[in-house]
Amino acid sequence: MFSTFFRFELRFWLRAMMVWVFMVIIALMFLGATSSDDVSVGSGTPKSVMRNAPFIVQNNYAFGSFLTVIM
Repeated sequence: MFSTFFRFELRFWLRAMMVWVFMVIIALMFLGATSSDDVSVGSGTPKSVMRNAPFIVQNNYAFGSFLTVIM
């Protein structure tokens, strides 16, 4: 019973174009944030802090979660 509902919902949402647009926007935003010093996601990253510092990674996840909930 659960699998029937799950398959229906998955097919329904993956057919919608906005889901794919939002996924591309989020992917490009985080790709830019991890590959460039000029792009930051969420709070501004100071130049003296590495991009893979736990605090920065947590901020990126928090901002990404907040953004996807709004979308």
